[in-house]
Amino acid sequence: MGTNVGGLGKERFNEVIKDVLSTKKAIGLSVGLITEGHVITMWGAEFDENGDVSHIYVADNNDRDTYEFYKGVGCFRYQVSYEINPEGSTYTCYKEGYIPYDRPIVINRLVFLDLGERYWKQYLGIE
Repeated sequence: MGTNVGGLGKERFNEVIKDVLSTKKAIGLSVGLITEGHVITMWGAEFDENGDVSHIYVADNNDRDTYEFYKGVGCFRYQVSYEINPEGSTYTCYKEGYIPYDRPIVINRLVFLDLGERYWKQYLGIE
């Protein structure tokens, strides 16, 4: 039912996000340093003129302080950046946009789940 995807260079990230959004799956992002990672929920994306993800909409249910600071706003819009490794490959990050935290935060993995709509329909007797 669930899938875990890594190796998120620019091309792979965009390919997976487009597929997952078009098939209506729930999306989790594993972010930050591998040793100190965290998982947040992605609710949507914006695309640039080239069709690449330019912004993501995320919520972090463990970040009560940010939620309270922004007076109950639970979903944030972050800019996506594609950084370049020294050997030339890319990796995907997002930027929160507020100083002093405007450093790129690595998106290590995507975790997505089928919504199980057919199971709910069966259970509720809709099908």
